[in-house]
Amino acid sequence: IKELMAHLEMRISRREALKRSKAIKDERLRSALLDLEKDSLEVRSENASLRGQLAAAERRVRALEERLTATENAFLTHPRKLSEMTEYTSSLKRELQEKE
Repeated sequence: IKELMAHLEMRISRREALKRSKAIKDERLRSALLDLEKDSLEVRSENASLRGQLAAAERRVRALEERLTATENAFLTHPRKLSEMTEYTSSLKRELQEKE
């Protein structure tokens, strides 16, 4: 009976030690999970911020591209207008010479 009691006491003490060890490990795991969740939220927030910055940059690029296209179109129409004005000036000069 003494051996059985000693064995049971040792088993009880080992079980309590294992419970404490498990509780400590569980707490560490919970803490690690909370840290991971916190990091995850920070990364999501940063990701949303970066997406907003990217969208703003893309809008600026589109606006600049539209301005560039408008400027290029205006630049392409200037030679045509110059040609038309040159022809008009020439025709006015011819009319003036004919009248003289």
